[in-house]
Amino acid sequence: AHGFFRTQNVMVGLAEHYASWGIRVVTMNLLHSSFIDNNPIQDAQDLNLLSNEIFESSPVIYMGHSAGGLRSVLAAVQDSNTIAVFGMDLVDLYMDDSFLGQDYCQELLVPLWGIFGEESSCNSNLNGLEIFNIASNGNAVRITEADHCDFESPTDLLCTNLCQDDNEIFSDEEVNSVILNLSTSFLLWQTGLNIDAQLLWNPENEYYQGLIFDGAIEQLTSLSLDYKK
Repeated sequence: AHGFFRTQNVMVGLAEHYASWGIRVVTMNLLHSSFIDNNPIQDAQDLNLLSNEIFESSPVIYMGHSAGGLRSVLAAVQDSNTIAVFGMDLVDLYMDDSFLGQDYCQELLVPLWGIFGEESSCNSNLNGLEIFNIASNGNAVRITEADHCDFESPTDLLCTNLCQDDNEIFSDEEVNSVILNLSTSFLLWQTGLNIDAQLLWNPENEYYQGLIFDGAIEQLTSLSLDYKK
């Protein structure tokens, strides 16, 4: 699911990448994600309808960027076929005296994992992070020098003009490589297409240790020792 005031066009590259690994992927235009009509609950219901129409009772992973990440959490709570949720620079929404994602995630029993960029106004200063702390099986890492646009593929001038920052340590290619490696490995692991893909998230794994050592990622939540179950 794409972010606020965006379209499926900025998600197509990611969708095609995940599909190339054998994962069945669907992306859509959210109908209630604009300045004149911002309704995450209705969008989540639309995601549920699409999922049930295409996949019926098959296991589903909801995945989204920014406000689309919030909608993925809401959709996952409402769908008994959900096996996992993955957020990319997820942004929460304050409404009716509380944060919507924080309220919903308390009912989420499946893994809720995600990746964040650097804190900025474009990701509401990481206000979605608390969702991962509250969730019963939440895990989130920050990717150093990733900006909000790095979680779109392809992005466009609207995002880059508003949200893109210059890198000083890692190149855009290195940042995007980490985003793709971590997100793809999570999907392959949770779908069962490649159980060993979980190793890329294991703190004892050489790849993960290397990212930590180089400062490419930072653990943002407490990672449960039971996370592999």
